[in-house]
Amino acid sequence: VPEEASEAVDLLGDLYSGSKDEHVRLCAAEALGCIRVPKSAWLLLQHLSSGAEHVGDVRATAFYSLLRLLQACQLDTHLESVREHAAVAQYEDKDRYVTAYAAEVVHRIDHRLLMVWEGKEPSCTRTPALVRWCTHGNGWGSSPERQIRSKNA
Repeated sequence: VPEEASEAVDLLGDLYSGSKDEHVRLCAAEALGCIRVPKSAWLLLQHLSSGAEHVGDVRATAFYSLLRLLQACQLDTHLESVREHAAVAQYEDKDRYVTAYAAEVVHRIDHRLLMVWEGKEPSCTRTPALVRWCTHGNGWGSSPERQIRSKNA
C-alpha cells in the first residue's frame, strides 16, 4: 500500500467516524470506498458496527463503499466477517437503502463463498443478480402520511 494511500485512509477514517457534520461523514464514507485497500473496509465496518451512525444516508453510503471494495476484491480474506456485519444490517436497519445495500453485500459474499466451497476460483466480476422484495413498503405508501393520502384519493 502506498504511503499516500495509507495516510488518506487514516484521514478519511477520522473524518468518517469523528465529524459532527453528516455531509462530511457521507463524503468520507464514499471516498473510503474509492481507496482500494482492506483498511478502508475495516474503518467503514468498525463505525457501522458501533451503532454510532444515526444518519441513514451515511450508513447506506458506507455499505455502498463496502460493495465497491468487495467488487475490487479487497475483502476476500475476511468474507465471513464482513458478511456477518452486513447480515445484521440487512434485517435490522430502519433505512431501506441500508438494508438493500447490505443484502447485496451478503448476496455477493454468499456467491463467492459458494464458489470456494465448490472448489472453483471465486470471481470478483460475475455475480448473479439479486432480486429482493423491499421490506420497507412499496415506496409510494410506506409513510403514514402517504397512506392516508392514498386512502382519501
